Amino acid sequence: MVIGTIFGHRRNHVWLCIQHDHLSTKPTLLLELSVSTHQLVNKMQGVELSVSTHHPPP
Repeated sequence: MVIGTIFGHRRNHVWLCIQHDHLSTKPTLLLELSVSTHQLVNKMQGVELSVSTHHPPP
């Protein structure tokens, strides 16, 4: 199971944390997104948010 968490402080950038195990204390991937928390909240209220992943063929 892969778990994704979006978090951030007010008026700062948003972080995306990806973990393979919910009990792990170290993330597999930690990204700082180029959107502020305020912008993300506005997009989520207006249903403009889309998240996509791409898995290359083997």
